[in-house]
Amino acid sequence: MEGTGDYTFEDSNLDIFNLYDYKKTDFYWGFNRPEGDAYYNSPSNLKKPPHKRDRPYPSIKEFWESEEPQEFKLGCQDQADYRKFIVWIRKVLKEVATRDKSYG
Repeated sequence: MEGTGDYTFEDSNLDIFNLYDYKKTDFYWGFNRPEGDAYYNSPSNLKKPPHKRDRPYPSIKEFWESEEPQEFKLGCQDQADYRKFIVWIRKVLKEVATRDKSYG
């Protein structure tokens, strides 16, 4: 299992859309190093190219309680109109961002 939670939507054509976190927490990557910043900022780690460097990952609770924008993966059926769904979800998220309170 690569994710820890998801949001499922169904449109008027009964197509299912699933937004889920993908490899975003320590649940997938394992516990963070006990050395903390000393390890992640060490010369041996910083020598690696940025995409190969070890980095700390948030816990499941930290990830889902975070108010920082996060990237999610979209899963749907082959025949689903995912482009229309993306337009709709972006519109909804833009409206929510302008309000004082969010869903949840």
